[in-house]
Amino acid sequence: MPYEGKGTDVSSDITSDPNWDVVDSPIRINPSNKYLTISSDLTIKPGVEIQVAAGKGISFEGSCTKFTALGNESMPINFTGMGGAKWLGMAFTDDCTTASGTDDRHQFSFVNFNNTMDIVFRSGSRHDGTGPSCGSSTADCNTGNYTMADVTFTNVGGVFLHGSGQGTVVSMTDFTVDTVTGSCFDFAENSVVYMLEGTISNCNTGGSSTAGAIMSVDGSISGSLYAENLTVTNSYKNFLSTDLIDVTLSNVSVTNSAAQSGAGISTRGGSGGDGYFYNVDVDSYATGAFYAMDSLYIEDVDLGSAVTAILSGGSSQTGNGPSGDNAIIDTLTTDDLIIV
Repeated sequence: MPYEGKGTDVSSDITSDPNWDVVDSPIRINPSNKYLTISSDLTIKPGVEIQVAAGKGISFEGSCTKFTALGNESMPINFTGMGGAKWLGMAFTDDCTTASGTDDRHQFSFVNFNNTMDIVFRSGSRHDGTGPSCGSSTADCNTGNYTMADVTFTNVGGVFLHGSGQGTVVSMTDFTVDTVTGSCFDFAENSVVYMLEGTISNCNTGGSSTAGAIMSVDGSISGSLYAENLTVTNSYKNFLSTDLIDVTLSNVSVTNSAAQSGAGISTRGGSGGDGYFYNVDVDSYATGAFYAMDSLYIEDVDLGSAVTAILSGGSSQTGNGPSGDNAIIDTLTTDDLIIV
């Protein structure tokens, strides 16, 4: 237990590798500016509760600095707003270019993130665009790697969002997301994303036509998405829309309370792209699209009444798409199918 439950107040920027233990909990963060700036490593031990003042956020700004928050099943780590208010979220604004410097750079296990007014993980810049940033359309900036297991996100503006941060690597296992105002995930160009054993509910409750469960910024020339064993309930407008070059969906089920007007699956990584889709049920959206140029494997995919296009390389591509063993469709359900 904390000493008499007094906890610890943190208002000054951090530069000296703190370790927050359960005896310090709750940690009350209330900087004088919008963000508490951390330019050192930060370690949070099991059982700690982080309470952030209303409208305030945390900005990690050190090159190669690490954030480690490893709880356990009986003593999870909790992030929430102070006094039940909504806090801003976290920003990660710098990469690490040293050898092996990105390996497990930011680690989270048994961590619960609750009640943010904006994105929990903003990669590449702050939420409001002020302060430092990294990455551009011509230069990647991996602000991770981010390695997460047994994490939950409840009543948040979004889980992960580009703020540049091109080429960032994100790995999530055994995660739960529930009630997100915008896209649950919106990755930067060239991101490398692994999502396994996830339960996702109520993405894009704000109803934006350009948001959904899993999205990414157009302009990728590399990057990949691997998603396996995902159960999704209510991803409004869209489920998946990305131009990451390689996409794998396996054992993915999406159920909506009503038909949606956007894309169930829209994968637009064309030249050099590989698409693999197995046992995918996304049957309540208006459209689907597959642009993979090198290989396309579709087995037991249900897009319901969607109008689906297979456009190898995209609508302006003049080269040949996949063929032979690199082009297999075995049970695809869709209302209309256009192959070009």
